[in-house]
Amino acid sequence: MTAGLLAAPCRNDQYEGAKKLRFCTLSLTIGAWIDAFPQEKSKRAILHLEKGIALSQIGENDQARTAFERALTDARRSPGPWEQALHQRIFALEDNRIRPLWLSIVEAQE
Repeated sequence: MTAGLLAAPCRNDQYEGAKKLRFCTLSLTIGAWIDAFPQEKSKRAILHLEKGIALSQIGENDQARTAFERALTDARRSPGPWEQALHQRIFALEDNRIRPLWLSIVEAQE
């Protein structure tokens, strides 16, 4: 339940950078036990994506790349709308620095 409560601020654009990163990291850490289930791992891919966004916002592009890779890999673990949701989120962002980084990850994993 705590992980779920922290997931909402992680996904909220009201928070950016270091504050967003704290919420995302806590949510992923507390909810790590659920990663034993492939579909749950796919659902939580959005949190890795949000963590990558936060890392990019604070200039940690190498760590952001790692978070984006994890998000894409996890989203592809089970059938569903998970990968599409990641793409939609990235393209909804108004931060044009993040989109090229994301696209480079997608291209590398295809």
